[in-house]
Amino acid sequence: MQTQNIWPMVSAIAASIGVIIALIYYIKNLKLTRLSNSAKMVLDLVNNFNSIEMRKHRRSFASLLLESRPAIDLRRDAPVLEFFEEIGYMTGRGVLDEGMVWNSFSWWVKRYYLAVKDRIVEARSEVRSRSLYRETEWLYERMCSVGNKQEGMNTYIPPSLDDVRRFLEDESKLDLAIRPNT
Repeated sequence: MQTQNIWPMVSAIAASIGVIIALIYYIKNLKLTRLSNSAKMVLDLVNNFNSIEMRKHRRSFASLLLESRPAIDLRRDAPVLEFFEEIGYMTGRGVLDEGMVWNSFSWWVKRYYLAVKDRIVEARSEVRSRSLYRETEWLYERMCSVGNKQEGMNTYIPPSLDDVRRFLEDESKLDLAIRPNT
């Protein structure tokens, strides 16, 4: 009689173990799918960032930052920041993998943000909106944090003003020819 009662329990335990194993593989598959989707989206964003149209925007924006900073209207003259705003929003919501975004965009995010940080503060005051380029600011801070982890550093050391100026000079001279993906 005792043996007959044990088999239903063994069967129930085996079924439970099977469900747990299936659930583990399902969760692992979801993570891999999310990572794969993020990689595809980041590659698409890289292609967009390097497109002729965006290179024109980058060149123009960098020139404005070098030549006529006070005249920049961030509500109209900043497709580059709007691009980073979208990346920041998607990264903050977990749609894009932070490491992939850092690897692909941190160089530009950090330098453009430092070049325009004071103008963002002024523009927020002018339009009475504390949320203007909030996601770009968040993205800058995350890229600094991720960079610290990647570099094994505790304290972020921002690019120098000379580095930012040279960066803007380079961006203001961007070649508008189509570039193959590298």
